[in-house]
Amino acid sequence: MTLLSYTPAARVFWPELETCRSMPQTERELSVRVDLLEEENRYVLSAELPGVRPEDLKVSLEKGRLNLSGEKKDPLAESKAAALRSERRYGSFSRSFELNGLVDEARVEASFADGVLSLSLPKHESQKPRQVEIKIK
Repeated sequence: MTLLSYTPAARVFWPELETCRSMPQTERELSVRVDLLEEENRYVLSAELPGVRPEDLKVSLEKGRLNLSGEKKDPLAESKAAALRSERRYGSFSRSFELNGLVDEARVEASFADGVLSLSLPKHESQKPRQVEIKIK
């Protein structure tokens, strides 16, 4: 693990460090990190969701918008043990992506394994590369 020293210059490159240090845990928003890849016939969206159970996750398509939402529940919330230090974040999250007609919404597929949600977003026929043969006269 690499440790970084906090210096005033760090605020220039990572301004969220100062914000996170001064905010109480309840005001910090959970963020969902995603990768979006383009293949010949589809897009692949992968979202990191460590600690989120599949039953606490909702994926929907509505009016050309892909919505990811859910909740990461605090396992200590119902425990009688007192936490001496708690650095992990819990709570609700959501992300939305405009698909703008690029995706065949009827064929979208999702899988969830090892804390990663993977969505296969097949390209709409109008977005697929095609070759047109031109006859020479």
